[in-house]
Amino acid sequence: MVNRVNVLVLFVVSLVTLGVEVLLTRIFAVILFSNHSFLAISLTLLGTGAGAILAYLSAKTPEEKQEIRQAWLLVFLALAVLISFYVLLQIEFVPRSITDPETGEMTKDLTFNQRNAIYTMNPAMFDMWKLYAVVPVIFLPFLFAGYIQAFVFRHAAKKFAVLYGVDLLAATVGAVSIPLLLYPFGLQGTIIAIEMLIFLPLLYILLLNRRNWKLWTAIASPVLLLVIFLVFGGFTIRHAAGFSDKKTIREYWTPMARVALMEYKKNREMYMIDNSSRTYYATYNEKDIKRYNDSLYTVPFEMKKDGRLMVIASGGGQELIMAHHYGIKEIDAVEIAGPIIRDIVNEKKDEPGNPYLLPGVNYFIADGRSVVMRSQKKYDIIEMLEVNFHTMAGQIAQAWSPYFVFTQEAFSEYLEHLKADGYLCYTFFSRGAEPTGGDKGRRFRSVVAGMLVSGIKEPEKHFVLTARPFGYGYRSMVMAKPTPFTEDELLQIARVSDSRKAHITIQYPDLAPLMEKGLITEEEYNRWQPNKGWVKRVAKMCTDARQLKGLWFNVKHAHSFSLGTNDDRPYLYGAGIRAANSPQEKLIRDMYRNLFIIMGVLAIVFIIMPLVVKKSDTGGKVRMDFRLLMILLLTGLGFMFLEMAGIYRFQLYMQHPTTALITILSGMILGAGLGSLHSDRIILEKKQQSIMLYATLSAVYGGLLLVLAPMLFHRLMLQMPLAALLIASFILFAGLGFLLGHVVPLSVGAFAGDQGRLVAWCWAITATGSVFGTVLASVVSREYGMFLVSLLGVACYLLIVVTVLLGMAVSRWIGGRTAAQSS
Repeated sequence: MVNRVNVLVLFVVSLVTLGVEVLLTRIFAVILFSNHSFLAISLTLLGTGAGAILAYLSAKTPEEKQEIRQAWLLVFLALAVLISFYVLLQIEFVPRSITDPETGEMTKDLTFNQRNAIYTMNPAMFDMWKLYAVVPVIFLPFLFAGYIQAFVFRHAAKKFAVLYGVDLLAATVGAVSIPLLLYPFGLQGTIIAIEMLIFLPLLYILLLNRRNWKLWTAIASPVLLLVIFLVFGGFTIRHAAGFSDKKTIREYWTPMARVALMEYKKNREMYMIDNSSRTYYATYNEKDIKRYNDSLYTVPFEMKKDGRLMVIASGGGQELIMAHHYGIKEIDAVEIAGPIIRDIVNEKKDEPGNPYLLPGVNYFIADGRSVVMRSQKKYDIIEMLEVNFHTMAGQIAQAWSPYFVFTQEAFSEYLEHLKADGYLCYTFFSRGAEPTGGDKGRRFRSVVAGMLVSGIKEPEKHFVLTARPFGYGYRSMVMAKPTPFTEDELLQIARVSDSRKAHITIQYPDLAPLMEKGLITEEEYNRWQPNKGWVKRVAKMCTDARQLKGLWFNVKHAHSFSLGTNDDRPYLYGAGIRAANSPQEKLIRDMYRNLFIIMGVLAIVFIIMPLVVKKSDTGGKVRMDFRLLMILLLTGLGFMFLEMAGIYRFQLYMQHPTTALITILSGMILGAGLGSLHSDRIILEKKQQSIMLYATLSAVYGGLLLVLAPMLFHRLMLQMPLAALLIASFILFAGLGFLLGHVVPLSVGAFAGDQGRLVAWCWAITATGSVFGTVLASVVSREYGMFLVSLLGVACYLLIVVTVLLGMAVSRWIGGRTAAQSS
């Protein structure tokens, strides 16, 4: 019989751990740069592992005192959650005022892009010590949570399979419920809800021990601390890494992002997404039309009056009002940040010129590429500005990359949804005007590769590249077309661009033939195309461009700036492990390197514990089996590899990354919990054979689901109704989780038995493997692609089979030698 208190405590603590982890990803996304995305999960797992090691080192608690011990630990957990969040929100990690290294002057109130440019070019300026100093504070809740979980496992070792199943089921509830609480309650309300959850098992224990007055007094401390924090400002964002929050009008929190409506300047509002993406609210009025009329993307609007337009990442509506101004009759607007559209449609519905309520505008809250893939329409224009929606929650789960809409496959799909004379327009910002260098060149190569994927054999005839000086950099726009550009179209682009009075230049194609035919003057030619050398560089880029074909392409051609991006690796920047080709990669590399050092040291400490503290709970020695260590590490790695690859590969079909994250993550964890519960029915004599069986099935099932299914059923999944697809995906990934969920409890049962102290150690090693799995999956996907991550996940479970087989062979050999010596 499983103790009810143990079940309740474990369930709530596991749920809360997931909740705190999710909230940390959200907070980091606002107060830090996107490169710190993996910190939350790493801290969660490292803290859990460290807490489990403390449980291993501590003396066993007598049965009659276990409930009281858990109650005190819950009080400490409640205090740690409050303190960690409050302290984290008080620190200004990215200074508002910084010294420009070039001028030596102190600058204030810079935009995010301006400060980001300075920091990426001068990474040493970022105050890393603040981050490292706050890590121990953030670490505390996970330390206590890991200790409580391991405490329960240690004192009920015989029921590990059941309790491990409860832990996973609780994690499923946490993965689904806590993120959704952000919608109605916001950040502060969700933190308070988490505190209330911690009090549930605490009050239940107190009701069973009513005369413990010390404990009754102790529970008042987190309540009092919560009141104090709320009085002194509460749990609100004080120092966003992006624009100043001093003039925030209202904010919305979602599982993917925090969206804040701000007063940017007098009578001008701006929506800020996390800390790195912002869009200005625009209405159909004379002032805003004049403000945005010089934008590059208005050129095709004037050329395709009365046409059909799709705007990907429509944001605050500036493209919508300009398209309406130029007479576009039908406009499909797609925006992934739902709070922006909801706020404009609901809170601003009475404002004249509301962009989403203009005649002919249809809006969708979804991933833009998913909408295009499912659409049956042909458009005159598909237009998109660069999406810099660097949400931490999405990137850490590998559920979504901000450049997923700009891969070669994405551009190919956009071209397929254009009319023969339609335009694909992609506008983005760069610090330099050079068209083929750095990440700007990678974007162009992805466009050209997309043309090749769609069957265009001479891509150099199918696109025009324009640029415009813009503040501290340049705006560039690629106009691509399913059919070759005609001389009349080139001339029209040049004339319309010139009418904008914004110093727009045409970097490609060569306008000399137009001048030779007398269609433009020499003065116009020199004004529109001042740098003739760039034309040749872009032409050579087209000649050298190629598709990123085949599952092994990214493995053979590890992250390179000379290639574009594809669906398997939609990142402009690698992890910088092999070579840092840019300041951004150097910043990412330094973070990974520091994490690997910390993880390596802790892993060694965790692993050697049974060699240092050898005494078991029963007075004998801890019986350590090498197979147990290997299986736990491989399981931690393999589960994370398969989980991250699954979320990543299926999000395209589910229209929104949040939907994919919740559906697949909850399905896998729920299935794993049920698998763990089922493993409790397998008798000891069959556990080793069952480990091999379920590891093999996991490898085969995982390979089929993650590698073959997206290739074989791509069109089918696009045509399925979303509700049916979500249900089918949930069931399929729950099936994978069911198989995966057997391996850990079977291994613990086979090789640890009822050794309570060793079971606590097992929990630490499982967490350690998961930490390495999370970080390694992120590194590998950035450098080599997600296909390799999938293969590594499959390989981990096959290695588990090999480990068990080798162990059985060694056992038989030793047994044979012993029998021979005895005879």
